[in-house]
Amino acid sequence: MFLHTYHPSPILLTLGPVSIHWYGLCMVAGILAGYLLARASFRKAGLAVEFLERLLAPLLAGGFIGARVYHVINELPYYSAHPLEIVAVWKGGLAIHGALIGGAAALFWFIVRTDAIAKRAPGFRGSLAPFLLFADMLAPGLALGQAIGRWGNYFNQELYGAPTLRPWGIPIDLASRVPGYGGYLYFHPAFLYESLWLFGVALILFFLLTRWARQEPFIEGCVFFLFLALAGIGRFGVEFLRIDAMPYLFGVRLQQLVSALSVALGIFGMLWVRRQRNLPSAAAGTQ
Repeated sequence: MFLHTYHPSPILLTLGPVSIHWYGLCMVAGILAGYLLARASFRKAGLAVEFLERLLAPLLAGGFIGARVYHVINELPYYSAHPLEIVAVWKGGLAIHGALIGGAAALFWFIVRTDAIAKRAPGFRGSLAPFLLFADMLAPGLALGQAIGRWGNYFNQELYGAPTLRPWGIPIDLASRVPGYGGYLYFHPAFLYESLWLFGVALILFFLLTRWARQEPFIEGCVFFLFLALAGIGRFGVEFLRIDAMPYLFGVRLQQLVSALSVALGIFGMLWVRRQRNLPSAAAGTQ
């Protein structure tokens, strides 16, 4: 296999003093693909694409800041000793859980500031409905963007798993290996496992979104909460293979614990929004 023999370099090309990194290119490609899928989602739901265009800048800013802050906190001992490395994002270090938190905060801010949404967009019922509906529209694109962005980890030789003799194992340069694994040649491509899982999640979410968008009533939040559950399941499983240093809480890797919380929130959220939708009809039946 190609991945079994190819030794990736983090730099695509160098033009004088400027170097173009694969990590950044994968991030840009993921953002573009996610944006295009989000446009398709908005159209399928009958929402004006102008809302997505206005949301894009704050969403990217919130997601980027959240992703970097989460990563820095997670690796605080290293960045305390190397503070200038905090801004070196081209070397990697954008955590998806932080991106979700920052992006959700940016989306909530956008909804609060944009009063016209409640007047012009259909299907909004209740204070959380605008937030959940927009989150539904963004979820397939978010999964797709993350799936593509994961390839940046490959070129940086990070997010790999335990040693393996499988034909799809990837070589890791000695300088990028976790201490204690210098005698091994090939490692599980954990980034690839998560990328393939997220591609599947994106397809499932977009299919369900286009199907549910034609139904009445549309239950805002179901697609988003399903994304949290499925993405969390994938990351939880991949964490079993990871061998890099990671903080532990209650004897569990931090990222695995956060992923489990994502799964729980997703399941609880889907049950909650369905219950909220059924409350009016139930109440009406008792009158």
